[in-house]
Amino acid sequence: MIENSFRGSTLHRSMARFAAAWLIAACMLPVSALHADHHLEWVDLLKGTTLSEHWVSAGNWILDDDGVVSLHSRPGEEGWGRFASYLWLKGEYQDFQFEFDYKVEPAGNSGFYFHVADKMNPVQDGIELQIRDSHGKAEKDLNDHDSGGVIPAEIAPIKSAAEPAGEWNHFHVDVRDKQLTATLNGVLVNKVNLNETLVGNRSKSGYIGFQDHGMPLSLRNLRIKGLDQERNKAITPRDSVIRLFDGKSLDPFYTWLSDTKFEDPRNVYGIEAGMIHISGDGLGGLLTKQQYRDYHLVLEYKWGERTWGGRKDRAKDSGVLVHSRGAHGGYGGNWMPSIELNIMQGTTGDCVLVVGNDENGKPVPLSVTCEVERDRDGEVVWKKGGKRETFHPQNNPGRINWYGRDVDFVDVTGFRGKNDVASPEGQWTRMDLLCDGDHIETYVNGTMVNEGFDAFPTYGKIQIQSELAEVFYRRLELWPLDKGPKPAPAQQ
Repeated sequence: MIENSFRGSTLHRSMARFAAAWLIAACMLPVSALHADHHLEWVDLLKGTTLSEHWVSAGNWILDDDGVVSLHSRPGEEGWGRFASYLWLKGEYQDFQFEFDYKVEPAGNSGFYFHVADKMNPVQDGIELQIRDSHGKAEKDLNDHDSGGVIPAEIAPIKSAAEPAGEWNHFHVDVRDKQLTATLNGVLVNKVNLNETLVGNRSKSGYIGFQDHGMPLSLRNLRIKGLDQERNKAITPRDSVIRLFDGKSLDPFYTWLSDTKFEDPRNVYGIEAGMIHISGDGLGGLLTKQQYRDYHLVLEYKWGERTWGGRKDRAKDSGVLVHSRGAHGGYGGNWMPSIELNIMQGTTGDCVLVVGNDENGKPVPLSVTCEVERDRDGEVVWKKGGKRETFHPQNNPGRINWYGRDVDFVDVTGFRGKNDVASPEGQWTRMDLLCDGDHIETYVNGTMVNEGFDAFPTYGKIQIQSELAEVFYRRLELWPLDKGPKPAPAQQ
């Protein structure tokens, strides 16, 4: 059948224990983000008649006909609330060059932020290159709050290079190989090793933005060149489908089990009658050898008969984990940190942050913003058009339930909710995941069941879980975002 082109966990009680440990670590290590850049050439970030192509604004930032974007106060804003409307560049970056002109009024104050994970807490999570009216200040009196200073590194600018208030200044910012180099009006004003000083524990990648400091600020000639080679090396399907499983071989994958690591002595993973067979006898997963980004994933699964161990009488459980980064078994020895779209009787389509550590034992930054409401029991449920909330390891709700999850869900084998769109046991269910930059749409049998914005990371390996239940997969395809098949029910 020809399909029309379409564009558009299961962690249970142990999640709470691990999240608590993660939170303790996070108190010592601020959370920040991973990178996402699609460009290797200079990109004009104010091209066009609106800001919305490249920027996200709460309305305080206005682009005029001369290509100048300015920060204006809105009626009724007062107190600290007026500092909340940063101007955020879409996507995340690790290594980049950024150029911009700025102009402040007398005593003006703002900042250029980068490597920010949680946009609700940029001061705590990111790194700031200071913008301030500091013209004429003696170099011996400069501090980190003068133009070119770096916060929280407490590093003052090397030179006093700012023009007088009301005049234009030009910044060139170069962030690469864990080093910041800042030039103001042609003068080198700072060079900072991002592995050292007080920024050493901050993320090495994340969002870029300009601070709302409650004071007028004008910007022009904003442009960026992404230098993030790692994301650019991640594979994205462009002209044709990438079939991760051809019915014959698991060559695109390798295996992981919590107890035997990279060995599979119990044959948990195999091929049976042209299908991937996961026996479920252990915790772990199939992991892609390559990293992927910007794709439409189509998979089809059905449950087998067996369950194991502590889940022998529980709802059958698996999951697809995207944007996987960090240590093997970084979460509880079982899975690589990632964003999970759950596959489980009664809860298929739930979104789960699989929090965990990297190879150095440091927490891997994870976050996602969803439109949500609370159900009868206070659980977080996706609701199209609902209030947007950002979730990360410090406020992790455990999962963002798919919109129709039964409020009376019981974790028992064979559970089926009254609104379930996944197929009954013994039948095939199709899942479509559209991973477009930091946007993730989840469909089950053609119905949209969950959606995430500002997802972090935006690329990585793909994991197919083994979680103590037998499951079969027959279709694992990565389509170009503009060429993928329309989400639809699985054919039986």
